[in-house]
Amino acid sequence: MLVGASGILVSLIMECVLQALYAGGTNKAGQRAAIFFIYLFIVFWSSCFDATQFLYLSEIFPTEVRGQGTAVGMFNWFAAQIVILCAGPVALNNITWKFFLVLICPTALYIPVIYFFFPETNNRSLEDINTQFGEEVAVHFAGATEAEIKEYERAIQMEGTQNFGKASVFHTETKV
Repeated sequence: MLVGASGILVSLIMECVLQALYAGGTNKAGQRAAIFFIYLFIVFWSSCFDATQFLYLSEIFPTEVRGQGTAVGMFNWFAAQIVILCAGPVALNNITWKFFLVLICPTALYIPVIYFFFPETNNRSLEDINTQFGEEVAVHFAGATEAEIKEYERAIQMEGTQNFGKASVFHTETKV
């Protein structure tokens, strides 16, 4: 996310500068460079933020509130998108290149927030992430040995036979 936010910030700054210098002018090279930075913004946004933000939302919430937390995060994201998409064209028309400053400022503030407050979740299991956020995790499947997996299966099977009132599903294999 840091790479993506940094790339987005550089793209927005360059777009702002190029729009200020060349929008409405006759310098085709400057206008083409502005178009390039719009596309570069899209590359960074789509590869580092677009899908990642939804995955990150689902990873950082404890299991029992993961659905609700993701829903609140998604609501806030869509609300912000509606505001930007409705106000953006009007702002671009009225304040022209200065609108990019409106996008640059929160992006610049977002980078230290990501660095200092967003825990790294890359190459980590949900159990590890839950442990990092203080949730008690009963079973760690990532990196478990074959013997540990069999012990987990046995414990699940025992729990399923003890809870007659609850529907329990467990996997068993038999050799024929």
